Amino acid sequence: MRAKVSNIDFWAILYQLLFDTTLGFKQIVYAENKNFVAALFILLNLKLSTLLLAVCSVYDLGFSFSEFWIILFVLTIASSIFVFLYLETLRIIFVKIYQVDILRKNYFSIVGYASSFFSMSIFILLPIELLLFGQYLFSSNPSPFAIKEIPAYLTAGLEVFAALSFFALLYYGLKTYLCSNKVSILLTGAVGAIFPILYCSFKFFITIIKAV
Repeated sequence: MRAKVSNIDFWAILYQLLFDTTLGFKQIVYAENKNFVAALFILLNLKLSTLLLAVCSVYDLGFSFSEFWIILFVLTIASSIFVFLYLETLRIIFVKIYQVDILRKNYFSIVGYASSFFSMSIFILLPIELLLFGQYLFSSNPSPFAIKEIPAYLTAGLEVFAALSFFALLYYGLKTYLCSNKVSILLTGAVGAIFPILYCSFKFFITIIKAV
Protein backbone atom coordinates (compact mmCIF):
# COMPACT_ATOMS: atom_id res chain seq x y z
CA MET A 1 0.00 0.00 0.00
CA ARG A 2 1.36 3.38 -0.91
CA ALA A 3 1.10 6.27 1.54
CA LYS A 4 -1.08 9.13 0.33
CA VAL A 5 0.60 12.53 0.27
CA SER A 6 -1.54 15.57 -0.45
CA ASN A 7 1.16 18.22 -0.87
CA ILE A 8 4.93 18.28 -1.09
CA ASP A 9 6.73 19.89 1.83
CA PHE A 10 9.54 21.54 -0.15
CA TRP A 11 12.25 21.78 2.50
CA ALA A 12 11.41 18.42 4.04
CA ILE A 13 11.67 16.78 0.62
CA LEU A 14 15.04 18.41 -0.05
CA TYR A 15 16.26 17.06 3.28
CA GLN A 16 15.01 13.58 2.37
CA LEU A 17 16.63 13.72 -1.06
CA LEU A 18 19.94 14.21 0.72
CA PHE A 19 19.56 11.65 3.51
CA ASP A 20 16.82 9.23 2.36
CA THR A 21 16.69 9.62 -1.41
CA THR A 22 14.33 6.73 -2.15
CA LEU A 23 11.74 7.87 0.40
CA GLY A 24 12.01 11.43 -0.89
CA PHE A 25 11.22 10.45 -4.47
CA LYS A 26 8.43 8.11 -3.36
CA GLN A 27 6.74 11.03 -1.63
CA ILE A 28 7.18 13.17 -4.75
CA VAL A 29 5.58 10.49 -6.94
CA TYR A 30 2.76 9.77 -4.49
CA ALA A 31 1.91 13.43 -3.86
CA GLU A 32 -1.44 14.48 -5.29
CA ASN A 33 -0.29 18.07 -5.76
CA LYS A 34 3.19 18.45 -7.24
CA ASN A 35 4.11 21.72 -5.55
CA PHE A 36 6.90 23.93 -6.91
CA VAL A 37 7.60 21.79 -10.02
CA ALA A 38 6.95 24.65 -12.45
CA ALA A 39 9.14 27.01 -10.40
CA LEU A 40 11.94 24.44 -10.26
CA PHE A 41 11.68 23.88 -14.01
CA ILE A 42 12.02 27.61 -14.72
CA LEU A 43 14.90 27.86 -12.25
CA LEU A 44 16.61 24.93 -13.99
CA ASN A 45 16.45 26.74 -17.31
CA LEU A 46 17.68 29.97 -15.74
CA LYS A 47 20.66 28.05 -14.41
CA LEU A 48 21.28 26.40 -17.80
CA SER A 49 21.05 29.79 -19.52
CA THR A 50 23.63 31.43 -17.25
CA LEU A 51 26.00 28.54 -17.85
CA LEU A 52 25.47 28.81 -21.60
CA LEU A 53 26.22 32.54 -21.58
CA ALA A 54 29.39 31.93 -19.57
CA VAL A 55 30.67 28.97 -21.59
CA CYS A 56 29.88 30.66 -24.91
CA SER A 57 31.53 33.95 -23.83
CA VAL A 58 28.51 36.00 -24.88
CA TYR A 59 30.04 39.21 -23.53
CA ASP A 60 32.65 39.09 -26.30
CA LEU A 61 29.90 39.77 -28.86
CA GLY A 62 29.87 43.42 -27.82
CA PHE A 63 26.73 43.44 -25.70
CA SER A 64 26.64 45.81 -22.75
CA PHE A 65 26.31 44.40 -19.26
CA SER A 66 22.72 45.70 -19.06
CA GLU A 67 21.84 44.05 -22.39
CA PHE A 68 23.16 40.81 -20.97
CA TRP A 69 20.20 40.55 -18.58
CA ILE A 70 17.75 40.95 -21.45
CA ILE A 71 19.54 38.18 -23.33
CA LEU A 72 19.42 36.01 -20.21
CA PHE A 73 15.66 36.56 -19.89
CA VAL A 74 14.97 35.70 -23.54
CA LEU A 75 17.31 32.71 -23.44
CA THR A 76 15.63 31.36 -20.31
CA ILE A 77 12.22 31.47 -22.01
CA ALA A 78 13.57 29.83 -25.18
CA SER A 79 15.41 27.20 -23.14
CA SER A 80 12.28 26.42 -21.09
CA ILE A 81 10.26 25.76 -24.24
CA PHE A 82 13.00 23.70 -25.87
CA VAL A 83 13.79 21.64 -22.77
CA PHE A 84 10.11 20.93 -22.14
CA LEU A 85 9.62 19.67 -25.71
CA TYR A 86 12.83 17.65 -25.54
CA LEU A 87 11.91 15.99 -22.24
CA GLU A 88 8.38 15.26 -23.44
CA THR A 89 9.75 13.72 -26.66
CA LEU A 90 12.03 11.49 -24.58
CA ARG A 91 9.09 10.42 -22.43
CA ILE A 92 7.03 9.41 -25.46
CA ILE A 93 9.94 7.55 -27.06
CA PHE A 94 10.78 5.59 -23.88
CA VAL A 95 7.13 4.69 -23.29
CA LYS A 96 6.86 3.25 -26.80
CA ILE A 97 10.22 1.49 -26.95
CA TYR A 98 10.46 0.06 -23.43
CA GLN A 99 6.74 -0.30 -22.70
CA VAL A 100 7.01 1.52 -19.38
CA ASP A 101 4.32 3.64 -17.80
CA ILE A 102 5.79 7.14 -17.44
CA LEU A 103 3.14 9.64 -16.41
CA ARG A 104 4.00 13.19 -17.49
CA LYS A 105 3.19 14.65 -14.06
CA ASN A 106 5.45 12.23 -12.19
CA TYR A 107 8.20 12.41 -14.79
CA PHE A 108 8.52 16.20 -14.71
CA SER A 109 8.25 16.19 -10.92
CA ILE A 110 11.22 13.84 -10.70
CA VAL A 111 13.25 15.92 -13.15
CA GLY A 112 12.34 19.13 -11.32
CA TYR A 113 13.23 17.93 -7.84
CA ALA A 114 16.31 16.05 -9.03
CA SER A 115 17.59 19.33 -10.45
CA SER A 116 16.76 21.32 -7.31
CA PHE A 117 20.25 21.47 -5.79
CA PHE A 118 21.84 22.13 -9.18
CA SER A 119 19.31 24.85 -9.97
CA MET A 120 19.40 26.49 -6.53
CA SER A 121 23.18 26.68 -6.67
CA ILE A 122 22.62 29.75 -8.86
CA PHE A 123 21.76 31.72 -5.70
CA ILE A 124 25.17 30.90 -4.21
CA LEU A 125 27.60 30.37 -7.07
CA LEU A 126 26.47 33.12 -9.47
CA PRO A 127 26.83 35.98 -6.94
CA ILE A 128 30.26 34.65 -5.91
CA GLU A 129 31.34 34.35 -9.55
CA LEU A 130 30.10 37.85 -10.35
CA LEU A 131 31.96 39.26 -7.35
CA LEU A 132 35.15 37.47 -8.40
CA PHE A 133 35.07 38.05 -12.15
CA GLY A 134 32.42 40.69 -12.86
CA GLN A 135 31.40 40.96 -16.50
CA TYR A 136 34.38 38.81 -17.50
CA LEU A 137 32.55 35.77 -16.16
CA PHE A 138 30.90 35.80 -19.60
CA SER A 139 34.07 36.57 -21.55
CA SER A 140 37.05 34.74 -22.96
CA ASN A 141 39.09 37.89 -23.49
CA PRO A 142 40.28 37.71 -20.79
CA SER A 143 38.70 34.57 -19.39
CA PRO A 144 38.03 34.11 -15.67
CA PHE A 145 40.88 31.58 -15.61
CA ALA A 146 43.29 34.29 -16.74
CA ILE A 147 42.03 36.80 -14.18
CA LYS A 148 41.93 34.60 -11.07
CA GLU A 149 43.04 31.09 -11.92
CA ILE A 150 42.54 29.27 -8.62
CA PRO A 151 39.09 30.76 -7.81
CA ALA A 152 38.04 30.05 -11.41
CA TYR A 153 38.94 26.38 -11.12
CA LEU A 154 37.28 26.13 -7.71
CA THR A 155 34.00 27.64 -8.91
CA ALA A 156 34.10 25.55 -12.10
CA GLY A 157 34.60 22.45 -9.95
CA LEU A 158 31.59 23.38 -7.82
CA GLU A 159 29.50 23.87 -10.98
CA VAL A 160 30.50 20.42 -12.21
CA PHE A 161 29.75 18.89 -8.80
CA ALA A 162 26.30 20.53 -8.81
CA ALA A 163 25.61 19.15 -12.30
CA LEU A 164 26.70 15.65 -11.24
CA SER A 165 24.35 15.84 -8.25
CA PHE A 166 21.53 16.48 -10.73
CA PHE A 167 22.35 13.35 -12.74
CA ALA A 168 22.78 11.20 -9.61
CA LEU A 169 19.45 12.30 -8.14
CA LEU A 170 17.72 11.94 -11.51
CA TYR A 171 18.92 8.36 -11.80
CA TYR A 172 17.76 7.46 -8.30
CA GLY A 173 14.44 9.21 -8.86
CA LEU A 174 13.77 7.39 -12.12
CA LYS A 175 14.88 4.07 -10.65
CA THR A 176 12.54 4.56 -7.69
CA TYR A 177 9.66 5.39 -10.03
CA LEU A 178 10.25 2.95 -12.89
CA CYS A 179 11.84 0.08 -10.93
CA SER A 180 14.17 -0.52 -13.90
CA ASN A 181 17.89 0.05 -13.67
CA LYS A 182 18.42 -0.15 -17.45
CA VAL A 183 15.68 2.30 -18.41
CA SER A 184 16.73 4.68 -15.62
CA ILE A 185 20.34 4.77 -16.81
CA LEU A 186 19.36 5.26 -20.45
CA LEU A 187 16.79 7.95 -19.68
CA THR A 188 19.20 9.78 -17.37
CA GLY A 189 21.82 9.77 -20.12
CA ALA A 190 19.28 10.99 -22.66
CA VAL A 191 18.21 13.84 -20.35
CA GLY A 192 21.86 14.72 -19.77
CA ALA A 193 22.31 15.12 -23.52
CA ILE A 194 20.37 18.38 -23.21
CA PHE A 195 23.60 20.07 -22.07
CA PRO A 196 25.61 19.53 -25.29
CA ILE A 197 22.49 20.03 -27.42
CA LEU A 198 21.82 23.45 -25.89
CA TYR A 199 25.50 24.35 -26.14
CA CYS A 200 25.76 23.45 -29.84
CA SER A 201 22.48 25.19 -30.64
CA PHE A 202 23.53 28.39 -28.89
CA LYS A 203 27.00 28.33 -30.48
CA PHE A 204 25.33 28.03 -33.87
CA PHE A 205 23.10 31.00 -33.02
CA ILE A 206 26.16 33.03 -31.97
CA THR A 207 27.90 32.15 -35.25
CA ILE A 208 24.92 33.58 -37.15
CA ILE A 209 25.03 36.77 -35.07
CA LYS A 210 28.76 37.20 -35.73
CA ALA A 211 28.20 36.67 -39.46
CA VAL A 212 25.55 39.40 -39.51
